[in-house]
Amino acid sequence: MTIICVTMTAVLLVAMFKVHLPYGFSSIKLFAVTATGAKFGPVGYEIILLYIACLAALVIGGSGPFAMDGLVRKRFEARTSTNRAPKLFCGI
Repeated sequence: MTIICVTMTAVLLVAMFKVHLPYGFSSIKLFAVTATGAKFGPVGYEIILLYIACLAALVIGGSGPFAMDGLVRKRFEARTSTNRAPKLFCGI
């Protein structure tokens, strides 16, 4: 989990510095309201900081009891523990 969060944070930081930084901190830029609807501009780096904070929360707090990796691990452990038959010693 940590490795994935670190790589995703790296991708987000590159996107923030290369794309979103010139647009400022605001995540919503309303250009105009027309008859067809609202026209929004490009998003700033506020949303990137929010995503990084969520990834940091995952690293610090863990994925939780309902995460898929925990369920897969429990199934794998249950399957491997039932497949192991105790070896009996039959010495002569």
